[in-house]
Amino acid sequence: MIKIINRNYLKIIAIVSMIVDHIGLFFFPQIFALRVIGRIAFPIFAFFIAEGYFHTHSKTRYFSLLLLFAIISQVPYAFLFGYLRLNVLFTFVFAFVFLLLIDKIKQNKKDWVLPVVWIVTLSVFAILLTSFYSYGFLGILCVVLFYVFRNNQAIKWSLFCVLMIFMALFDAISLNLFTIKSCFQVFGILALPFLLLYNGEKGKINLKYLFYVFYPAHLFIILIILNLI
Repeated sequence: MIKIINRNYLKIIAIVSMIVDHIGLFFFPQIFALRVIGRIAFPIFAFFIAEGYFHTHSKTRYFSLLLLFAIISQVPYAFLFGYLRLNVLFTFVFAFVFLLLIDKIKQNKKDWVLPVVWIVTLSVFAILLTSFYSYGFLGILCVVLFYVFRNNQAIKWSLFCVLMIFMALFDAISLNLFTIKSCFQVFGILALPFLLLYNGEKGKINLKYLFYVFYPAHLFIILIILNLI
C-alpha cells in the first residue's frame, strides 16, 4: 500500500471532520450524513495522542499542554454540551495517565504491582464515570490500544474496528434504541483508510499545536453564532 498522507494532512482531515460534525450537530441535525462524516475525527486524534506520547521528548510538557487546553476548552464546551460533562481533551488527559502507568510496568517489570493496582483502580472509576466525559472509557481504550499495539498493525487495526462496534453498541444500549442513528459511532471505522495511508512524515509546515488551539477556538465560535441567531 502506498502511504501518501503525512501528519499535517491527516490532522487537517480530522479537523475538517470535526467541523462538519459540529455543524451537523448544532445547525443541521436533520442531515445525518454530517454526523457520519464527523465520526472520522476522534480515531485520528486518538491515534495522534498515542503517537505524540511515543515521540515526545518531555511527557511532563505534553501532559501539561493537554491539561491546559482541556481546561480552556471546558468553558465553551460546558455551555454547549452541559456542565456535568468533560470535553474530549480530558479524555486524552486520562488516557495519557494510563499510558504513563503502562510504561511504568514496561520499564520496571519487577515492580509492576503498584502500577497494575493503579490501572485497575482508575479503570473502575473511568468506567463508572464514563458518561461524564466525551467518548467515555472506550475513548480512553482507543488511545491505549493505538499505543500498546503500535508495532503490531494487524492486531491494532482489528481491535480498533472491534472497539468502534462496541462504542456503537454501548450508545444503543444506553439509549435502549437500536437504529442506524443510535449506532452511528460505528462510522468511526471510516477513519481507517486515512490512518492506513499515513506515512509517518511531518509535512513541511509545523502544525504541531493546530488542534490544541483550534479545538477551543471553534467551540467559542459556535457558541457565539448560536447566541446571535
